[in-house]
Formats: sequence, structure tokens, C-alpha cells
Amino acid sequence: MSIGVPQVPFNISTKQSEWIEVYDLFYTQRLIVLCQDIDNEITNHICALFLYLNTITIRDFGYKTKENMGKYPRLFFYINSMGGPISSALAIYDVMGMMESEITTLCMGVSAGSSTLLLTKGQTRIGLIHSRIMMSQPISSGIDGPATNLEIEVKQMNKYIDIMSSIYAKRTMRPRLGILNDMKRDYFFSAREAKQYGLIDGVANDNDPENEKVMFGWTFNPKYRIQVDEGFLLNLSS
Repeated sequence: MSIGVPQVPFNISTKQSEWIEVYDLFYTQRLIVLCQDIDNEITNHICALFLYLNTITIRDFGYKTKENMGKYPRLFFYINSMGGPISSALAIYDVMGMMESEITTLCMGVSAGSSTLLLTKGQTRIGLIHSRIMMSQPISSGIDGPATNLEIEVKQMNKYIDIMSSIYAKRTMRPRLGILNDMKRDYFFSAREAKQYGLIDGVANDNDPENEKVMFGWTFNPKYRIQVDEGFLLNLSS
């Protein structure tokens, strides 16, 4: 039985509040969550959110400091997804590249297939300590019709493999031929292995005293319940 989307109280004013879906509250804090397989519907939803949040600067939040008036607050993209069609993932990837804000991507649970491509797009890329990250070839959309469609599909998949391997090579600073070889099968990483490979920049683990503290300058405006400056505090493993 589905439990539905959790609802949380949201303060409209000091004397009035209402219950809203937790994801709606996340959006007000510039936090986008991908917690399902990627399809056309969720792709359009996430792209629309990114494009809308790209129109908002610190000025719009009423944060009155001259040096920050034109800045765009950081965006956070949490990922727990087994991926989906590469064409949909590339649409989100391209929109992420249009953002004025820096984006922090964070893997919680699992990031597999095309969702791993999105994970690597962040300017800061983080994996939770027990998250799993998987790199693989793109998923075929299936083939209907005459046998000639098979040849067309194979050519299209090869183009997508070239695109994915080029992106991974750029984001990990690894040779593209090595990436292509690793993509021949499902390649799973722990969070620390993904950091060593170059897919992420750090591993969030509050319980490890040897972790390096990384401050990205998080500040918060209680009046608007929204992040108004760059970054936040996490402990990243060395």
C-alpha cells in the first residue's frame, strides 16, 4: 500500500502555517530530489524546476547585501535512482549546464546508469558513505518494426556510448578508452571507490573523526526559509 507523499508544516507567517508536500518545501530551499527511475515525465518536471530556480537571485529573497545582490544561490540535487533512457538524462544534463548557480549533486542510496551521468555534472559531487554508484552503457528504448530498425538503433546506441564516455572522461580526468572498457558491463563503486575513480569529490560521513571538514559557505534566511548564499557544511572523507 502506498503511503503517499509526506507532508510537513510550512510557516506562511508568524501566525499562520499550512501543510505542504515535503518536496514542495525542498524546492523553496533550492533542493531538487530525483528518487525514481528517469522517464519523460520526471525529466520535464526536473528541467522545469531547474529553469525556474535559475531565474531567482539573492535579491529575490530579500537578502540585502551589496556584494551578493546579483548572485545566484547554490542548487542541491539529491539522487537515488536506477537511471533510465539516456536521451532523458541528457536533457537534464544539458539544462544543468545552463544554470547560473553552482550545483552540488549528492548520491543517497544508489545512482545507476544514466543517473550517474547527472551525479558527475555537479560542481561539487558527494556520495553518502553507504551509497552505491554504477556506471554502464545506455539503455536501449526497445526495437519495433522491420529488421533495418535494428541497425539504426545500434548506430544510435553507439553515438550515445561515445557521448557518455566523453562526458565521463572529462568529469573524471581519465582516458576515454579506459572509460569505454569499464562501461562494457555494469561497473559498481562504493562511495570511496567512486571518489578514487573521479566520479565524485567527497564522501559524506559524520562519524569518521579523520574526515576533512569542507565549508562551502552555507547561510540560511529564516524569514524566507531558503538558502541565500553558497554552500553548506559537510564532512568529506580524505
